[in-house]
Formats: sequence, structure tokens, C-alpha cells
Amino acid sequence: MEVTAYFSKPLKIKVKKLLKLPGGAGEEKTRLSSDTVQGSLLDQAIKRPKNFTKVINPITVGVNKDGKAYIMDGNHRLGFAYRHDLKYLKAVVKYYDGGEEADGPFSPKKLK
Repeated sequence: MEVTAYFSKPLKIKVKKLLKLPGGAGEEKTRLSSDTVQGSLLDQAIKRPKNFTKVINPITVGVNKDGKAYIMDGNHRLGFAYRHDLKYLKAVVKYYDGGEEADGPFSPKKLK
């Protein structure tokens, strides 16, 4: 897969919209649980959830040539945001193999 387009800065995207996306390798099955190692570590490390988007790297959303989007990196950060009622997360959006041309909820036109 080749990155054919991306936004130059992370976008602010609603957590509820991001939760609808599958993980790149099935991580959506455990993202909402704080019982996973990653979820538990986030809960321990982040004492003030309101500062979360300032101190944590943006998640990565990948969009394939069919316009289907996936959480490529950051499923547990997304779960943390949901568990702590955060409304938005910063996300880097990358398009693969012409995904920027496909119509879908994460098309460049719909995210601007």
C-alpha cells in the first residue's frame, strides 16, 4: 500500500465517529476495555483526562482505495477518550492507493 494523500495537520474528529471504525487488525474488540494492558496503562498514566489531547499523540486513520476507513494506530487511546467522555480526538488521516478519490465518511471533502 502506498500513501497517496494526507492532511498536513491532525484533524479534530468526534470520538463517536471514530468509534464506528474497525481497527486495522481487529483491535476494536478490546479498545473500550481498561482491562487490557494498554488500556490500564493509559488510565494509570493520564491523571487528568481533560489534558489528554494535549499530551498524547494523535491517532492514525487510514482510508483505503474503496473509501473504507480504519483506525491504524490509537485504538486504546480512542477507548480511553470514550471511557472519559471526551468529545473529540486529534487524528492524522492518510489515504492509501487513491483512497482520497473514493466517496465515504472520511473523504477529504467531508472532513474539511
